[in-house]
Amino acid sequence: MSQALVPYEPPLASAAFVLTSPTRTFQLSRSGPVTITQEWGAGGAKTGSAVWDASFVLADYIDRHCNEWERNSSVIELGAGLGLVSITAARCGLAQVVATDGDSAVLPALEKNVAAEGVRVAHLNWADSASLDAALPPNLRPPDIVLASDIIFLGSQPAWRALLALMETLCRRRRAWFSDETADPLIMFAQTNRIAREGHHFLRLARRHGFAAKTLPTAMLHADYRTGRSSIFTLHRRPRDELSDEPLLAQGTGSCQQTSQQPNPANGIGSDGISTGDGPQPAAVVDVAL
Repeated sequence: MSQALVPYEPPLASAAFVLTSPTRTFQLSRSGPVTITQEWGAGGAKTGSAVWDASFVLADYIDRHCNEWERNSSVIELGAGLGLVSITAARCGLAQVVATDGDSAVLPALEKNVAAEGVRVAHLNWADSASLDAALPPNLRPPDIVLASDIIFLGSQPAWRALLALMETLCRRRRAWFSDETADPLIMFAQTNRIAREGHHFLRLARRHGFAAKTLPTAMLHADYRTGRSSIFTLHRRPRDELSDEPLLAQGTGSCQQTSQQPNPANGIGSDGISTGDGPQPAAVVDVAL
């Protein structure tokens, strides 16, 4: 099964034209223009063969905020598709960037796009430990940052538990590497908020797996994506003594330091736990009953 985006709502004709264009160039303030070759449907590739909005939203955020992260941080991207996010991470000076995807048909186009960027490409089946070991050999330092965009959607729902188990493994490996129970990687997802509320349902499941999340204020997103349809959230493992009462999702400050795992809550969160994008507000926390 492909682990790239399958849209729940069909794109408008104009959007479909963009998605099937042979090339697209994305302007980033720090990284400069990034030209991506799209190969819609080539070799049986599914929708990972196009760049979707959430990828640009995350790439733009990284481009403007990477100075908050250690320059030698290692990165893995899940469901990388055509590699825009990984390319941006590499251009920002983050080290050992590995772009992964579960759709083997996407990998040739991904390799072509990142060839000149120092990004390594690997096939990764979230449910296969051997696949993970091939992508990230256990004898090497585990990634400091885990990135993903638009991997939570109706078509990927059967793989959500495998995705959460994978993130648990990445947390466990990094904790063991540093002999520190708080040394989890920074996990950052960009999401398109659709009618089916897939993000809400995924975060409910994530809570049951011991994760909590905080969403960035929409004011921190690219100016064209502050309508509430796009969001970025981070996930972190909750301490054992907080597993019963920590909120599912809190509104963050927009600054994602790797050393900070504690939510900085504020309101502007809808009843489904997804940010409404109403800008800066007084502090409050919304918990979603399970």
